[in-house]
Amino acid sequence: MKELREKHLQKLKEEQDREHKKRLSEQRQKDTIEKFFQSVSSDEQSGPDVRDKLDELAQFLQDYTGPATGVYIGRLEKPRKNIGENDDDRAHVDRSEGVQKLIRYLYTSKGHEFMKGKILKSD
Repeated sequence: MKELREKHLQKLKEEQDREHKKRLSEQRQKDTIEKFFQSVSSDEQSGPDVRDKLDELAQFLQDYTGPATGVYIGRLEKPRKNIGENDDDRAHVDRSEGVQKLIRYLYTSKGHEFMKGKILKSD
């Protein structure tokens, strides 16, 4: 009977430990999320450009949105074309009707920096 009681107490202790670790993990996650949003909001008030935080946003999204292996933030651009010496400063942008825009990756999560500046073209 004593052995059964000790096993039961051991299982209860293990369950309490798991619950405690889970609560700590959840609290750390909440603290990290709060810290990120506070840093963004404090920078908005002091004036720095939000674009300075987009690498951090990409990392934040990777960490807290599930099993993402990487996060990329880009912008839509019109394709560029070759220019000559006598062309103006906007001649490199293809302004033809029906031209599909491309995505240029500008910000990434950690480990995916090689994607910065790369262009995703449509097939």
